[in-house]
Amino acid sequence: MFDNIGTKIKKLALVTFWVGVVASAFLGLSLLIWSAERGGGSWLVGLIIVAVGCLISWIGCFALYGYGELIEKTAAIYDNTRLSGSASTQGSDKSTKAAFLGELRNSGVLTEEEYKRKLNELFGSNI
Repeated sequence: MFDNIGTKIKKLALVTFWVGVVASAFLGLSLLIWSAERGGGSWLVGLIIVAVGCLISWIGCFALYGYGELIEKTAAIYDNTRLSGSASTQGSDKSTKAAFLGELRNSGVLTEEEYKRKLNELFGSNI
């Protein structure tokens, strides 16, 4: 249900836009027809309702569409950061992993015993 929520929000913005356009067109045309039947001069109001309603619907969807775009871009940044972060911290070969473990030991994150245990797990022998 919440997968690709950014895309769904953007689609909701487009649907909201078209509903607003259709509603303002219907209301404006209804006023035009009513004005023609009565012989009044409110036909201009009907045209203004169509134009302004479409414009308001278009502008009103900017924020919702932008929010969906923001969510999509944030998810893409998260995915890219997570993938590149794991590749840079773990490395693909044993020497890179061993160097990373050495950095963790030197910075105090790993104790000497933890460092040796991790190296043993990595290389499969007692060091």
